[in-house]
Amino acid sequence: MSLGSPAALGAGVSASGTTVVSSSFTASADAIVIAVLGSRQNTTPPAAHAISDGAGLTWTPIFDVANDFAANPDLRMQAWWAQAPVSPAAITVTGTGTSSQRSIAFFEYSGAAAGFSNVTAVAFSTTGDPAMSGLVVPAAGSHVVSVCIRAGINAIPVPANFTQLVEAGPGSISLVCDVSYDGTSPGTSASYSS
Repeated sequence: MSLGSPAALGAGVSASGTTVVSSSFTASADAIVIAVLGSRQNTTPPAAHAISDGAGLTWTPIFDVANDFAANPDLRMQAWWAQAPVSPAAITVTGTGTSSQRSIAFFEYSGAAAGFSNVTAVAFSTTGDPAMSGLVVPAAGSHVVSVCIRAGINAIPVPANFTQLVEAGPGSISLVCDVSYDGTSPGTSASYSS
């Protein structure tokens, strides 16, 4: 089976407090489900979060990167993957941690082999616009997925040549999480502008 295009699973959700609960979603049969969680705290980097669901899926970490800025706020970005069952049912996923704010979003790939390669997580500075560069040249048929979290309430502009899958948080709390991808002509960089 060839790699399908990624698809959003439900709407992204943002919350204050110690937990965030996703909107209900049903993954495609046997798809790879990816969870992305961004968290914010004002004095020190947020501690790592854990995620769980009522279906008993096994969530395997993809990356976990935190920023400890000299000025507030401090951010953490995490991602996990899980294999959907052959007969999936609707689920919600809970992210739990100690940060003051968090956003969570989900997407899936059908036709994907279990696991990931060429994962690069980059921590950005508080000044200027974030950009990733130096990624290994993707193999033919690969996709580049870009995840960006940003303190603030404004939507995150999608990088050139990318398609937005899901965004959590604009207008609600001071943390926005964007997931976009390029499956047409993936390159070795992605740049966001404000």
